[in-house]
Amino acid sequence: MELPRLIENIFELRLSYLSVTYDQFKVFEYSGKTSPNQSVILEDDNFHSRMDFYKDQDISHNDKENIKDLILAFQRGSSLDCLSEMFNCTELLYSVLKHDPIDKIIYNMIEGLLKPGNFQKAGVFFLNESLMKLKGAMYGSKSGEISVDNFNFRRISIPLYKRDHFTDVIFFEKIDTVNVDIFESRRLLEYFDGDVACCGIYSSRGPVGAILAQSDNYNSHRMNHLTLYGKICSVALELSKTLKRLEFAVQDIDYFKNNLYASDNFAQIGRLAATVAHELKNPLVAIGGFSKRLERIVEEPKAQTYLGIIYSEVERLEKIVSDILSYSREMDLNKERHSLPDIIFELTQLLDHQLRLNGVEVKVEIPDDMKIYVDAKRMKQVLLNLFNNSLDAMQEGGILKIKAYEDGSAGIVEISDTGGGIPDEIMKRVYEPFYTTKDKGTGLGLPLCKRIIFSHGGDLKLLNRDGGVHVTIKLPN
Repeated sequence: MELPRLIENIFELRLSYLSVTYDQFKVFEYSGKTSPNQSVILEDDNFHSRMDFYKDQDISHNDKENIKDLILAFQRGSSLDCLSEMFNCTELLYSVLKHDPIDKIIYNMIEGLLKPGNFQKAGVFFLNESLMKLKGAMYGSKSGEISVDNFNFRRISIPLYKRDHFTDVIFFEKIDTVNVDIFESRRLLEYFDGDVACCGIYSSRGPVGAILAQSDNYNSHRMNHLTLYGKICSVALELSKTLKRLEFAVQDIDYFKNNLYASDNFAQIGRLAATVAHELKNPLVAIGGFSKRLERIVEEPKAQTYLGIIYSEVERLEKIVSDILSYSREMDLNKERHSLPDIIFELTQLLDHQLRLNGVEVKVEIPDDMKIYVDAKRMKQVLLNLFNNSLDAMQEGGILKIKAYEDGSAGIVEISDTGGGIPDEIMKRVYEPFYTTKDKGTGLGLPLCKRIIFSHGGDLKLLNRDGGVHVTIKLPN
């Protein structure tokens, strides 16, 4: 039973206000609805308490001393809960340092919020800045055992298109209670009802999410508890992101350190190749044009065959020249917001014949409303190159999976195939310009893809997974 109820039941009074201060820090505060007719100050060393209450008779000196002892005993017992909470918070931050998945960190946080004496329900949301919506991440409730829902809850979205009390809480770093009706989300009513406590989750750049938690009453202890977990979640997310960036940075440093000499040579070769490519471009166009004209004039079958071979080889050389020039020139981007599902649909339609010929099944998991801020022409160039690489690896059939989702302020595109993967010795060199294992390859496909994604401020990673190649493209929104 809570402290106010204990005092009311034992001493037969109705509390209007109770505050407890220890070492000049307020550790407990309660406000009731009863109008008081008496007030008592209780003090002992570092302990100070004020109690306003209603009681028909004057309270006795013995009762005052007994109330003081009860409050002190209660607070000493509560300190154990505080110690337990501190331990949970430490474990939460330690799990980030261990590189535990974000889902596990959020689960541990919800578990802490649902401990006895805290909240009965809690949900974590992440902010989609481009759509100005909060999207459900994970929900937990407690009636005996703790049950967690992170599947159906992810379908919930809370629009933030107008200013109200809730947006003030999130964007101005407050903590307060709001009624769930303010959210205009029918799905949310399946999880919360009435008033809920809410606080924001923040990064160094502003809000990234929110926590909603429900209880039978929202005293200062519970609200402080929610604030604490909100701040820990903020630190956990920011630290997790920083550690991931550090990991990528270390990988890049190792790569450049191991390939510094080769990179310097490649830079010189690249400049030379660009000059040669520029000089070759016009003659190739002329040869291709004249071979096409000759095809229309010459009727002899062998000559027709030879001219076809000439034109085919000219096309291949033009592709090589185009790749070299694209790789060596400064990249001018015309970035706009484009529908990712539309881009993927266009490219899969373009490759439809080859997909059918190879017996490759395409699986697409992309939100219908997902948009990416890119140069559409360059992005199609990257995706088409990656799709063709997968098709080359799946001559006897397989599955090409394309998945995309929002991750904070970034859009993630994942492409995976079942083509057997890339041998380790080749994987180490896939980004080296002019390195290729294909008979007709330029060795510029993946380096050019990586350069295009880098020029967008993003990142591209390749690794072997589940019997194939898994590509992850990260693009800032």
